[in-house]
Amino acid sequence: MSGPSEQIAQFGAGLVGVTTIPDQEPTGGVLFLNAGLLPRIGPNRLHVTLARRFALRGLVGLRFDFAGVGDSAPRRDGMPFHEHSVADTQAAMEWMATRYRLDRFTIVGLCVGGDVALQVASRDERVAGLVLVNAGDLSLRQEGQPAFDAARDQQLLEYVNARTQMRYYVTRMFDPRSWRRVVSGKSNLGAIRSAVQRVVRRPQKIASPSGIPRTDLARLTERGVRTLMIYSDGSTAWDLFRVGYEAEVSPLARQGPLRVEVVKNTDHVFTLIQAQRSLVETIDGWLAGGATG
Repeated sequence: MSGPSEQIAQFGAGLVGVTTIPDQEPTGGVLFLNAGLLPRIGPNRLHVTLARRFALRGLVGLRFDFAGVGDSAPRRDGMPFHEHSVADTQAAMEWMATRYRLDRFTIVGLCVGGDVALQVASRDERVAGLVLVNAGDLSLRQEGQPAFDAARDQQLLEYVNARTQMRYYVTRMFDPRSWRRVVSGKSNLGAIRSAVQRVVRRPQKIASPSGIPRTDLARLTERGVRTLMIYSDGSTAWDLFRVGYEAEVSPLARQGPLRVEVVKNTDHVFTLIQAQRSLVETIDGWLAGGATG
C-alpha cells in the first residue's frame, strides 16, 4: 500500500484546489471550505491534516479556494461572496462527481466556511454530511442578503463578545502571571470592567439573528443529512450559539442525526496542538459513522 497521493485540481471559472486521493477506490468525497480569507490549507493546516486522515478511510478530499481567495482567480461578474461561495462549492462537487464518480459529499467548514456549508446543504441534495466548526451564522439568508444586520444585532454581538472575554478572564484568574500584570499595571482593567458590566447588565431583550435555524436544520435532518457542530469554548461563536441558537437546535440534537461538541481551552482557530488533535479525532470518529452515505 503506497498511501494517499495529492494532485492539483483546476475547475470551474479559475478555481484551484488540491485533492487528497486514497490508494483505493474512493467511497465518498469531502470538501474543505475556506475559513474566511485563509487559504485552502485551513487554519494551522487543519484541512491538510483532516484530508490526509480521511484518505485513510477511503475518502477523496478536495480543499480548494473560493474565487478571489488564495490561488483561485477573482470573479469578473461582480457576484457577491455569499452567492458565489455557494456556486463555487457546487462547482467543486460537479468536478468531483465527474472525476471520481461520486454523488454524495460531506462538507467541512470553519467559521465563514461553516456558514457557506450550511447554505450549500440547504440547496443541494448531494450533501450528505456537514461539519460546522465555530460557525457563527446558522440562519439561512433571506433574498440573498446576509442574515446578520449590524445595527439590529449590535447588542447581541456586544453581549456575546463580553461573555467570551469574561470566560477568558476567569481562566486567567488562577495564573500568577496574570496577577503580576495587574500589579504592574500592564493589564487592561478598563476592558475587564467593561466586559463584566456588559455581562451583568444583559439587556432584557436581545434581538436574535434573523431566520429560524431550527426549521432549516430540521429540514436537513429529515433529509438524512448528518450534521456535526463543533465549537471551541474560547470562540465568540460558542457564545453566539448559546445565546442565539441553542434553544432551537438542542431539540434536534436529541431527535436526529445532529450532534454538538465543544473543545475546551482553545481559541477560534484551534492554535494549541492538543486542541487540534481533539478536533481531528472528534471529526474523524464522527465521519467513521458514515457521513457520506
